Amino acid sequence: MNLSHVLSHRPCGFVHETINKKGKVKKYPYNTYMMLYKKLKNLPDAEKYLNKEVTFEKLDKTDIHHIDNEMVRTVQKGRIKMFDKILSAA
Repeated sequence: MNLSHVLSHRPCGFVHETINKKGKVKKYPYNTYMMLYKKLKNLPDAEKYLNKEVTFEKLDKTDIHHIDNEMVRTVQKGRIKMFDKILSAA
C-alpha cells in the first residue's frame, strides 16, 4: 500500500498547544490545517521518523508523479493485496 497518498492527499487539523504560567498545557481547537506530509516535513529532525530506505526525496518524487485518481487506484490495489494476504494466512 502506498502511504504517500495518505500523507499528501488528506488534510488534517492540528491543535495548538501553549504552556501557561503554571506550567499547564493548554490545547486550542484545530486551528492549523495541512497535509500530513507537510506537517511531517515541518517537524524538527523529521528524517528520524522515516524508515531507513525511505527519504523525503523519494516521497517527493512519488507525490509529484501521481494525481489524486491515480493514487486512489494504487491505494485500492495495495489494500486488496494486503487483505488477500491477511485472509490467506487466517
